[in-house]
Amino acid sequence: MTKKKRIVKSGHSKERMLTPKEEKFVKELVKGKSQRQAFRSAYPSSLKWKDATVDKRASEKFHKREIKGRYEELQKKVADRTVYDAAEVRQTILDTLMAILTADVADGDVDGRAVKNKKWDSKNRTIYEHYDKLEAAKMLREMLGIDPVDAGNGITIKIENGQGYDE
Repeated sequence: MTKKKRIVKSGHSKERMLTPKEEKFVKELVKGKSQRQAFRSAYPSSLKWKDATVDKRASEKFHKREIKGRYEELQKKVADRTVYDAAEVRQTILDTLMAILTADVADGDVDGRAVKNKKWDSKNRTIYEHYDKLEAAKMLREMLGIDPVDAGNGITIKIENGQGYDE
């Protein structure tokens, strides 16, 4: 007897649980395996079957409402996590570029994100080599889509994918 693992809502009042093999099949698909590969991974006895048989069974399995629903649920979780991770990485890059731009070397500001290299002189004093502020400003400008335009009496900042403002 196969153990049931997880309840999957199918959109009807009845609920059916996926078996551990069905759950593995879905998870392998979400990892990017083909239906054939996922089916063979979840159902090892299918390793001795013909490809055409495996393909037919995998397709039938995938098109079951509960399987497809679970697949879509896991795909959404992966997509949500990817968007969050991308936003988090973007924010980290922006924070690092801002740290480089705002580092005050004259005041001895040694924010680790702004330091490119750390050396010691002959008297054992620490010498910090900072990242290039101009290069950081260019990268930040490109990331944010900001195009500075010389307006003669000040700076006009044109934001390509938003609204502009004057300084």
